[in-house]
Amino acid sequence: MERNLLVGIGIATLVVISMVVAAIFWTPLFNDGPDGSDEKTPEPVLSLVMPVADTTYDGKIPIKGSAFDERGFGTGSSLQWKFEGDPYYGAWTEATGWNLRNAKNMDIDLFLDMDGLRTGRVTVMVRVCDGDNYSEPVEVPVTLE
Repeated sequence: MERNLLVGIGIATLVVISMVVAAIFWTPLFNDGPDGSDEKTPEPVLSLVMPVADTTYDGKIPIKGSAFDERGFGTGSSLQWKFEGDPYYGAWTEATGWNLRNAKNMDIDLFLDMDGLRTGRVTVMVRVCDGDNYSEPVEVPVTLE
């Protein structure tokens, strides 16, 4: 009987230890789904046809293209731009000039009017947000006159 008691205590101890170990190491690697799930939501994909790299523009830079989001654009969708490394225009700035063609597709058509504000070589960076995630920024080097 004493032997059975020791075996029972040993088994109970092993169960408790395994539960503690499982609790310590049972943490999800990714917890960035929109509902807190482990599912990672895909970023939107941005494609620009303008501006054209290494082109000179006279004060106005055209931004034209589209974005696609597999799960759909939601509340808080936006388009942002900045000039890489610029002390004044180096922060992400919200832009108008986009609309949702449908839940998954964004059309982009606008001009950055820098006439008289900025000249010289710049790298324009543009990104979109689907309400949860930002696309990878698209970088295009241009020259402003």
